Amino acid sequence: PREMDEFCAAAALGRTAFRCRVAAVAASPERLREAIAGQPRAGDVVARGTAGEAPQTVWLFSGQGGARPGMAASLYEAFPLFRDRLDQCARWFAAEGRDALLPVLIEDGHDGLSRASLAQPALFAFQWALGGLWLDAGIRPAVVCGHSIGEYAAACIAGLLEPEQALHAIAERGRLMERLPEAGAMLAVAAAPEALADLLAAHPQVSISAYNGAAQVVCAGPRASLRVFAEAAGGRGLR
Repeated sequence: PREMDEFCAAAALGRTAFRCRVAAVAASPERLREAIAGQPRAGDVVARGTAGEAPQTVWLFSGQGGARPGMAASLYEAFPLFRDRLDQCARWFAAEGRDALLPVLIEDGHDGLSRASLAQPALFAFQWALGGLWLDAGIRPAVVCGHSIGEYAAACIAGLLEPEQALHAIAERGRLMERLPEAGAMLAVAAAPEALADLLAAHPQVSISAYNGAAQVVCAGPRASLRVFAEAAGGRGLR
């Protein structure tokens, strides 16, 4: 509503910048008033800050699954530093006699992301190049962290690992993963391990392969067995 737009503009720009401030996101003017008054409902977001506190930035680099064909195309064209880093990764990758890396990142519709031996190095190259672009823009993280492949990018940005070494390790990692049996599969389940104990006992070919959180695990096994397991888990209302 126009009156809320005017209220927010006035609060942000037209009054004294008090030491303590609050920001809220809500679905309606009524809920926004309640949130600002300290009575937010489920789903509303409220943030409070104090002037003079320097914000800290954390970078989190993602693992496999966070990539898409052509995702680097616009950055590659627009920013020389990003392009130079991606080209460098492509040269390191080619020096090992592997497939071309750049087409996966800059060509829409490329099917290379279906192969771990290409998807994983491509994701690392993109994240390392993007991190360099942010650093060049003066954005400095207080903390860097990552999940799976993202751990390598975080280590390189932190100066703990040379990017060429990281790319070599990731390329070999992807190659080995690609050699795993094609009949195997993985399934993310939003449940605590103990909640799956009897289901796992009833499906002995399926096991927990990773613990991603207190209520988030990854199960693995033969594709057919995992499909039956997924149906059983879904029947319990598990995602």
